Amino acid sequence: MDLSRLLRPRSIAVLGSGWAGNVVEQCRRMGFDGPVWPVHPVRAQIGGLPCVPTLADLPAAPDATFIGVNRHATLDVVEELAAMGAGGAICFASGWRETGDGDLQDRLVEKAGTMPILGPNCYGLINYLDGALLWPDQHGGRRVALLSQSSNIAINLTMQARGLPVAYVTCLGNGAQVGLTTLARALLADERVTALGLYIEGFGDTAEFAALADAARAAGKGIVAIKSGKTAVARSAASSQRTKVVVLTANNEEDGEMKDMMIGVDLANDLPPRKFPQSDVESAQPEGADEMKKAVSPKRRLSG
Repeated sequence: MDLSRLLRPRSIAVLGSGWAGNVVEQCRRMGFDGPVWPVHPVRAQIGGLPCVPTLADLPAAPDATFIGVNRHATLDVVEELAAMGAGGAICFASGWRETGDGDLQDRLVEKAGTMPILGPNCYGLINYLDGALLWPDQHGGRRVALLSQSSNIAINLTMQARGLPVAYVTCLGNGAQVGLTTLARALLADERVTALGLYIEGFGDTAEFAALADAARAAGKGIVAIKSGKTAVARSAASSQRTKVVVLTANNEEDGEMKDMMIGVDLANDLPPRKFPQSDVESAQPEGADEMKKAVSPKRRLSG
């Protein structure tokens, strides 16, 4: 699945009102130089930009779309975007498998077809390198990529208005279609990305993750991972959003298969409540995994 248009869009469409307005504002602050097209059936403008009433009124199929409407309307929007050849979408709405409506989530994947979607129940993505984002809040960073299965964790990792040395921030939400390893590979394929930080709740395919770790190591790109699932509550929360996953537990890295899978991945136990002074952020020029490792501690490296 090709995620290039979604991750590096030249045009962005936004649907909704409040959340979509936030995306428009953050695109403006980011300095995104491509067109941003708000779509709303009755409003004349969102975030100071003129609206078109329907997707059919857009001048072209958007590379990336932020869908900030309710879950039922999301189904129709995704279907129409896929039919018009859009590059991908962020499905922001909640109320899918995580609340017990797995059938609705399955229908979403069917309607997307071959068009990539992140989510549902997903906060979005930020591409600092190309100045593009589908993210309804403040943020800051450059160069290392961060991928989180939890939108809440990703929001906190961006430190909101404070800066972080990251190139991308991406969320999977429920991961209904695009999974952890698929998105991670797409991020690492960008030669400008020198390392990858992961917040992991579970895996759809452990062999795929092992291959990802091997490929990253061969490319000289470090991976730092924080794993959840140390308590029964955490494991239950992860399982409620994703199907067919191996949920990480407190001790399963001692299992042979899991240990082999995590070879070459730096494991961090937590994210300390560290604040970065603006002067440090402005002077920071991260070169890769070493910089990521400075931001997370304590850690333990599994090596083979």
